[in-house]
Amino acid sequence: MAFSTSDLRFQNCGSTNNYTTNSIFSTNLFQALDNLSKYTALTGYNATTTGNLTGESVTALALCRGGLAPSGCQNCITDALSGIQAACPNQTAAQVWFDNCTIRYSGKKFLNKVDDSVIVNFGDWRLGPDPDSFKESALLLVQTLSSQAAVAEKKYSVGRTNITHNLMLYGYVDCTRDLDNTGCTKCVLTAIDAMKLSCLSKWFCWILTPSCNVQFNVDPVHQDWPNAPFVSSFMLMAPPPATLTVNSTRGGRGKGLKIKVSVGVVTTVILAVGILVMKARKRGMRMDPKSRGNEIEEAEELKRGGVGMRKFMYDLHQLVVATDNFSTSNRLGRGGFGIVYKVILIFFLPDTI
Repeated sequence: MAFSTSDLRFQNCGSTNNYTTNSIFSTNLFQALDNLSKYTALTGYNATTTGNLTGESVTALALCRGGLAPSGCQNCITDALSGIQAACPNQTAAQVWFDNCTIRYSGKKFLNKVDDSVIVNFGDWRLGPDPDSFKESALLLVQTLSSQAAVAEKKYSVGRTNITHNLMLYGYVDCTRDLDNTGCTKCVLTAIDAMKLSCLSKWFCWILTPSCNVQFNVDPVHQDWPNAPFVSSFMLMAPPPATLTVNSTRGGRGKGLKIKVSVGVVTTVILAVGILVMKARKRGMRMDPKSRGNEIEEAEELKRGGVGMRKFMYDLHQLVVATDNFSTSNRLGRGGFGIVYKVILIFFLPDTI
């Protein structure tokens, strides 16, 4: 599926209220859209509110596709400015999406607020090869890109992954840059949920919301896709530089284990953080002496801070919960894999320890 950058993909004329020519709102809208035309291309993003003192203010936002050159961004913004006025004439709220940019305006102040209502999803009638495996690869790709976009300075990420030995899947995720990490995460998770219900098995899928968009395609329809960063189906993260501690309670029933988890490279991650998986044992449960001896030995190693090579897997939803939506209060710093967060995991060890 080849795209033309000048094609209007979708419009949302979200208000039934109209403004009149030469009205105060019309004047403020003209100033806001002129601001977008002049100042978006250099950075790929601009947001403005005009007419605060008039009682009929206009908030407007323009966002170009991440990585797009300023000239390409300017071309798209010019087309989108014409497109939004033609598609939604005289409406007090509207948004248009082109392949390389989006423009939104409203009489209500929407900046820094998540709008994750799914406006539309595009999908190809063709199914991806080996649908079950394809769905798994597509989900991993968009989850990975979503977690990267949420913490990126420009709130976007692009990548590719293998689906067969000679076929690649390409993906792209972005959020409007007025959103913080938590807002972007919330938006893209909603988009991915919509993708699961509608087009995860399709050759091509594109979910649009006012605040974010998520897409994948077997065809490399954008210039930066063929050389986009590669996302492996099995990305291993090295042990984070953390001190493992076990806090015993009287009776030995609950042991708390504090670890530091680095997120930002993959959303379904495998953490090689040592011997951390212990099966819960109820008091009085029978086990053979050899098995119990092994568990006691492993627990003692944990208490000494020993690290082995067992692995865990977490998905994006679990990481969102574990980090309190990637809260800055849980942020420890930045490492080679991205931002490092503190989480608390609880494990159960044998009662005799």
